[in-house]
Amino acid sequence: AAVQNVFANQVVAGNFLGCITADIRVSSAFPRQEQEDLDAVARGILSAVTTSNGISAGIRAQALSTALASSLAQLIIAEAAGSDYSAQASALSNILSNCFLRITGVANPPFVNEINSLVSLFAGQAGLP
Repeated sequence: AAVQNVFANQVVAGNFLGCITADIRVSSAFPRQEQEDLDAVARGILSAVTTSNGISAGIRAQALSTALASSLAQLIIAEAAGSDYSAQASALSNILSNCFLRITGVANPPFVNEINSLVSLFAGQAGLP
């Protein structure tokens, strides 16, 4: 429910995505290039929030939630380049929980767990342990 609230409103979505990118920028777990790539993902999602008028808010929120989860998980694995991605996955989980809590008042463990599951799935597909 909290994820839908985040993406159902442009201002809240902007605050949430801004929180994620700001926290990623100050995290030592993410190299500069990856910070820029994650920031680009957030900007793309925010653009979709602001331009998807005419689509049911619930459908839009679910689609954007799925897009954000898979994009973040895929970036972590793609940019791990065989190195240990678990520190980044853990840092991202904490960042997401903190941003959900700050912006919506709810930590939203189901969304964080979904990203962790996707990271594991993509890691397996990439042949990473």
